[in-house]
Amino acid sequence: MEKVKLLLKPTSGLGNRMRAISSFIYFKSLINADLEVIWIPDSGLNIPYQEIFQPNPNFKLVNPESKYNFFIRSQFLADHKMNFIRWMVSL
Repeated sequence: MEKVKLLLKPTSGLGNRMRAISSFIYFKSLINADLEVIWIPDSGLNIPYQEIFQPNPNFKLVNPESKYNFFIRSQFLADHKMNFIRWMVSL
C-alpha cells in the first residue's frame, strides 16, 4: 500500500499558518503519512517561508508552482477513525 501524502497550503497571517502546519504535523503522525507544504506569500503574510524559518524535518516544502490535484475521501477518514478532521476538508 502506498503511503498517504498530505498537501497543505496555509494562508493568512503567521499565526494561522503556524497553527495549520502544527495541526497537520500532528494529523500526519496519527495516520503515518508524509506532509508537503506549499507556502505562498499573500496579503496576510507577504514573506517567503525561508526568510522566517529554518527547514523543518516534519514536512517537505514544495514549490508553489507545483500542480496538484488532491482530495481526501470521507471513507478514508472513517476507516482511520478521523471523523473529527472532516471540517478541514471538502468532501
